[in-house]
Amino acid sequence: MFNDLQQKGVKEAKKRSICGLISASLFIALFYLNVFGLEENVLKQFQPFALIGCTLIAVASAINWYRASNGSLQKCVEKYAKNNSRNYNDMLADLERVWSEGCDFGAGRMNTEYIIIVQGFGCKIIPLKDAAWAYKAESHGRGEGIALTILYKGGEVKISPFGIKGAAVDAVLSYIKVNIRDIALGNNKEANKLFFAKDWQGLAEYAHSQRVIESKV
Repeated sequence: MFNDLQQKGVKEAKKRSICGLISASLFIALFYLNVFGLEENVLKQFQPFALIGCTLIAVASAINWYRASNGSLQKCVEKYAKNNSRNYNDMLADLERVWSEGCDFGAGRMNTEYIIIVQGFGCKIIPLKDAAWAYKAESHGRGEGIALTILYKGGEVKISPFGIKGAAVDAVLSYIKVNIRDIALGNNKEANKLFFAKDWQGLAEYAHSQRVIESKV
């Protein structure tokens, strides 16, 4: 069922592995060519550390490649189904339906119940039941990137992995706008005020008003 999910993960793992190996090889070449202008005794002192570091990168790349090629993505979905409070077979069937029939947003698939995001050789599954507010978050500096933020009635927050493409997050939010009208959209003062006041009915009404305003534009 998740063969294409598996292939996507393998492709991403291979890309990361190749980039890691190229970076390690380039560092070794620059180190031995002494591009950094180090003294000979310093070079000899740091040679073992450089070799160990590059070896670790190569081993990590090989492990990533192996895990992606041996069903890690399928296992990720099965683990989520197993740890869920619902019946395992029913939960797994629902996730398989998301993947076979859901909307492809570039970084995974979704329907009105779940979002499955490909995350390297694993995945991130975000439920949409009781979701009240969703928006695109941007982080700068350390951990820089874009993420999808989903906030739930009761105050729980789920955030997708940073690094997901902005176009994929926009596609998710567009799907929610059309298909899940009770979820407010956008990081704005009104939604923030209603959410932290735990005014779920007011937040749902605000979500409806967002759709009405946009339909008139």
